[in-house]
Amino acid sequence: MALPSHQKATGESVYICISRGAKKYHSHKCHGLLRCTHEIKAVTRAEALKRKYTACKICY
Repeated sequence: MALPSHQKATGESVYICISRGAKKYHSHKCHGLLRCTHEIKAVTRAEALKRKYTACKICY
């Protein structure tokens, strides 16, 4: 899955799906992200945790 260059992972970035039902954060290669039909955003792990996301069981 190719993401726009402004969303490329750097350092400790994780990926979240910006939708109401999304609850997990993912690595950039996780196939769990393929289910996201909304915006995918790169954030720090700390930011994902702050937003109440938990680690994906597939990639973490």
